[in-house]
Amino acid sequence: MSLNQRIITGTLALSLAILPAVSLAHETGKEHGHDKATSTAKQKIEFKKAQIASSTEAKKAELKDKKAQIASSTQAKRDEMKSKITAKWQKQAEEQLDRVITRLNAAFDRVSAHISRVEAFVTKNTDKLANKSAIQAKLTEAKKAVTDGRADLTKLASTTEASLASSTPKAAFQEAKGTFKGTMGSVKTAHQKVVEAIRLIKANKGVNTSATSTATTTSN
Repeated sequence: MSLNQRIITGTLALSLAILPAVSLAHETGKEHGHDKATSTAKQKIEFKKAQIASSTEAKKAELKDKKAQIASSTQAKRDEMKSKITAKWQKQAEEQLDRVITRLNAAFDRVSAHISRVEAFVTKNTDKLANKSAIQAKLTEAKKAVTDGRADLTKLASTTEASLASSTPKAAFQEAKGTFKGTMGSVKTAHQKVVEAIRLIKANKGVNTSATSTATTTSN
């Protein structure tokens, strides 16, 4: 075998020996690259999941905050509306109370005027009235009713004002309602006693009762 032939043969043998190692290294490199790519893809997926989770939580927190703001705003509007309604109602109640007190005071003034007129008539016609004591007793009852009624009227004003400022207006108004009924009862009683006194006067013969006609008509 010549020298050239030996060199060629040795080169071939060396190539055959190196080829499996090169092939193995190539395959190993490919596998390593594949694993690295897979790992990177997984990392990207996990990162994306984390981003989505973070975004979802942020949106939930934002939505919760918005709901809280809406609830707070709604409650504030309700409280404001309730306050306005309460203020309006209180004003109307106070105005109505003023009207009621004014009318009841006027009623007591009229009854007092009738009582004074009848008393003056009785004084002027003392000798002609056989039942003077009975008449005066009726007038005394009428005056007492007026006095009691005016006291109830003062109490009505204070109890109603207290009920308007009370945290339990319903219970407070029940007391005011009872006082109002008492005041109205006093007005009716006073009128009735004046009427009874005038009827006693008219029961006397020969007595001119024209001076008491106004009181009788008004009282009836």
